[in-house]
Amino acid sequence: MTDMPVTSSKEDLELAEMIINYSRRIAVKQYPYLEKAVYFLEPTATNEVCYIGADYSKLYYNPLDVIEKYKKHRNDISDSIVHSVLHCLLLHPSYKAGDTGLFGIAADASVCKMVDGGTGTFLPISLPRVFDIMYEYNIYTATDIYKKMMSQQYIKKILKYSANSLKKDDHRVWYKKPEDKIQNSTSMESGGKSNKTEQNKTAGSDSKSGNSTNVAGESVYSDEQLRELERNWRNMFADARRQCSCMYGSSGGNIFKNIDKPDRFSKFSYKEYIKKFAVSEIVQEDPDTAGMEMYDDMPVIEWNELSEKPNPSDIIIAIDMSGSCGGDIATNFLRQVYTLFDTMNISGSVNIHVLLFDVDIKKKFILRNKSDADKFISEYQLVGLGGTSFLDVFRYADDFPKNNAGKRLRGLFFFTDAYGDFPKTKRNYQTTFFVPEDGYKSDYDFVPKWIELVHYNDEDGVN
Repeated sequence: MTDMPVTSSKEDLELAEMIINYSRRIAVKQYPYLEKAVYFLEPTATNEVCYIGADYSKLYYNPLDVIEKYKKHRNDISDSIVHSVLHCLLLHPSYKAGDTGLFGIAADASVCKMVDGGTGTFLPISLPRVFDIMYEYNIYTATDIYKKMMSQQYIKKILKYSANSLKKDDHRVWYKKPEDKIQNSTSMESGGKSNKTEQNKTAGSDSKSGNSTNVAGESVYSDEQLRELERNWRNMFADARRQCSCMYGSSGGNIFKNIDKPDRFSKFSYKEYIKKFAVSEIVQEDPDTAGMEMYDDMPVIEWNELSEKPNPSDIIIAIDMSGSCGGDIATNFLRQVYTLFDTMNISGSVNIHVLLFDVDIKKKFILRNKSDADKFISEYQLVGLGGTSFLDVFRYADDFPKNNAGKRLRGLFFFTDAYGDFPKTKRNYQTTFFVPEDGYKSDYDFVPKWIELVHYNDEDGVN
């Protein structure tokens, strides 16, 4: 985020600065392994954030909000600083979600669970239902939680209901400010009068959760700056996790026990993931699902479910047949594609265009039904085994509407090790790389940020 104006008085600025510096010391005292990360962020006063937010290089804070919050609950400020730092350590500001508001809820849930599970002192209220869901589905990273929200309406409603309790900072600082005014992405209680006025003026927010439902925002940094900052934060994550493990071992004090690396990769079933692009929701309420549910003695309002029905459209699955993926890996890719028809029951609702490629496309198949899938497997022959370039596949996807009577392409999905030549510009269709978990090397800095990375294994598609 570019520098933003601040209109508070000199006395308020000085007092707020003292409070921020004091709260940073408290945060480091409580979490000594986060010291380097906490002091990496430069405190910056502004009236254009709600309370506090961090964007990899600066810790933005609203002086009036900080002063008012300190008067009421002084420990909340150090807690929010830790919360913002953990967002950065997990690379949440880099994630290009389709819905920034829902991803913000998922990111907050992930961070709150880390710290609440580690000390039990971070959350001002109990959120057992959210944490039970995370435990039940083994979803602890923001990407895992976000995608589960996108695929299951019930989980989305529970998380949205708890959004304001999870919220500890302002995520607007992760994205570039629009030309007119910055979209509000929080309804956190705040004492700053000017900030409250801005919140009331803000359009396009979800009234139930207080979170924006905007499409993916653009990063405040250039690609080169972002890569360098991410590299710094990955190193700080590794250092903090190592120090935390040495101090607390596997006890409850280890806040990293459920998350072992920054949040670029997701742990999501590729079958469930692709199914999301083979069906679409229609805005139709199910009258049988309305009402109220009790969780212990807490009433939870249940909004009406949306029904789902197939929406005919096409997707592309590109299978890497280069030398690095030849043999058993490529054969496994083929087997997983074949099982999609059985496990997802998508026959008749979607055509799957399967491309076998290395430096260019070697073979093409269109799978419309189980018979096509059987023929595809029976006629398969090993091809390729050369170098790797993704460019020819992207050209095929770019020309898809023109070559298919204007039919919309809903997604391009690769089974690959992700090593190859990439296009330089972002595409307007979903692009996802399913990467074998045992092929994980480094952190895939070379993969463009607009391409989603998902870890794949034999059992469910993704670990």
